[in-house]
Amino acid sequence: IIQEELSRLSDEFSQMTVTPVIIELRQMAEAIRQKEFDRTRRYLGDVDEQTLYHIQHLSQALVNQLLHNPTICLKEKANSDQATAYTAAIRDLFGLPNTPLH
Repeated sequence: IIQEELSRLSDEFSQMTVTPVIIELRQMAEAIRQKEFDRTRRYLGDVDEQTLYHIQHLSQALVNQLLHNPTICLKEKANSDQATAYTAAIRDLFGLPNTPLH
């Protein structure tokens, strides 16, 4: 039981190394999504609430689907010696700061 709990705790600590990158990546994507949604909303002018809901839903679904694989990959690599390289690559590829935001 102790060994299982130590293993679980170790996995949780490993996940903590990639979690800030995942959060920052999703926050950046959400900011871009919201900015583009607002711009589209202004461009379309007077649009009914149902249409806005569907546009909002579409944009959220696109962001979630695009970030799904990078998120899963980072979580899988968290327990390996490649975690640092993968988090650095994600930061570089997506233009995230090199230090975690607090």
